[in-house]
Amino acid sequence: MRRDLWMTFAVCALVQTGCSIENIEHQSSEKLSDFSFMAQANAKFQIVVVDETGKGVVGATVQLGARPGTPFSGNVLKTDANGVAEASSDQWARDWNEIPVTAEAPGFVRATVYGVSKEENRIVLNRARSQGKTELIGKTTGYGRLTANGTLDVSLVFPSVLEKDLGRLELTSLIGAGVDRVSVYGQDLELPENLSVPQQTETFMGFIPVTLNKLQYRVRFPFEGDQGVSAVRAQFDFKKTVGDLRDGKSFFDIINRFQFRSMATRTLSLKSGAQSYDLPIDETRLVPKIAVQGSGVPQGYAMIAIAAQGQAGRFAVSDVKRLLPGEKQTLMTVEKVSAAVDAIRVVRSLKKYQPSRTDFSGYDYEEVSSVVSPVTLSTSAVAAPQVRFFEFLKPVTTSGRSVHLDAPTASGGVAIAQGRLMLSMVKSVSSGSLWLVDKTPIWEFRFRGARSRIDLPSFGSDPWAAKGRYRWEHEYAGHDVSTVQGELTHHVRTAVDFVIQ
Repeated sequence: MRRDLWMTFAVCALVQTGCSIENIEHQSSEKLSDFSFMAQANAKFQIVVVDETGKGVVGATVQLGARPGTPFSGNVLKTDANGVAEASSDQWARDWNEIPVTAEAPGFVRATVYGVSKEENRIVLNRARSQGKTELIGKTTGYGRLTANGTLDVSLVFPSVLEKDLGRLELTSLIGAGVDRVSVYGQDLELPENLSVPQQTETFMGFIPVTLNKLQYRVRFPFEGDQGVSAVRAQFDFKKTVGDLRDGKSFFDIINRFQFRSMATRTLSLKSGAQSYDLPIDETRLVPKIAVQGSGVPQGYAMIAIAAQGQAGRFAVSDVKRLLPGEKQTLMTVEKVSAAVDAIRVVRSLKKYQPSRTDFSGYDYEEVSSVVSPVTLSTSAVAAPQVRFFEFLKPVTTSGRSVHLDAPTASGGVAIAQGRLMLSMVKSVSSGSLWLVDKTPIWEFRFRGARSRIDLPSFGSDPWAAKGRYRWEHEYAGHDVSTVQGELTHHVRTAVDFVIQ
């Protein structure tokens, strides 16, 4: 080995041990090499495992490499009370961009990270879904006096979203993992479980009185803790909407009939199990302010536009609209922007569009490209900024223990920042007008830039041992080159299912 390399390691060792350079200069070259090797071997290389809040995860298993014993003996570690695992520093010289580091702990989703180094040595584990159901159940209040006028008054209760998750916001996450069925003149209709309908009587087919009363809403959360919700009041034409549902149109085909009027937000501390909480719907008036257009939407696709109000670190949905190519809509948002509102974001997503219920399967998860745009409101309506989407990805393919990945072309001023591959177990909840699935994340892979292949590490038991349906979700996040690189605004995701029998 060259002498200048040994000198580099010797300086690193001196920082660790506190020895003085003056003493070392009097030693021979052989003694210097021996010393630097010993100091390097005695120093420690640390991996820090934390949860989403930055708290150290105790007792996590950490594997440096593709399998136990490779690339070095003793590469399977345990984190201490501070979430720290230590290995010998003689691994510093390795190319960690190509060496997977896998971490797992009870109550968390297994994660494999590429690019771990002594400078960037933190691994964040996401919480796994709660074993017990965490649900918020209640009624919505504040409708005032309701009369039979052909317009049905309802409310939708949405879970709030962290800013880092806006780009991967799924429509099904705004609906929930279940449906409620109501009967309209002898025909059952599926309604989202987060929809609340106060008792009202309207006429069907022009003369048949129909009384609707689905007062209770339900919102499910993947884990306990502080959660945000928003209750948004909406109105829609009863006759036309029921007719659309009877004709087999999906819920997202009729979302534009919902005219949102007002909202209220809450942050609640939830525990496992069902908890009751009644929500008002009339605290903040909503007005049409943000103009969006389906420009750049290819044939066979639709754009979903969502307006979200920032408050206390979360974003509450105030409007959802579907736009076909060239179509224009105006999103509802808060009437007045105050210091209590952190920011306003518009999330626009391109998705496949298959209007009939028979062909609706996969509309929300087969492929999607999204852009999150900040919007500064004035006293009058504003136009959402024009956006350029990442091109769609091809679904992953597998061969043996290798997963082969596609990547979008980084062009048009949008750069790829990081990638992610997620393995989940999925279960169908409804195949009617909503096509909902319940998804449980199992194993997450993270990396910088783009990768063409991931080889699955041998790490304990493979998580797909149980029979059932599984899903590979592959995504990239990026940013406009004219913005700060830390602000991830562009996302693209695709998925493919496989079945273990």
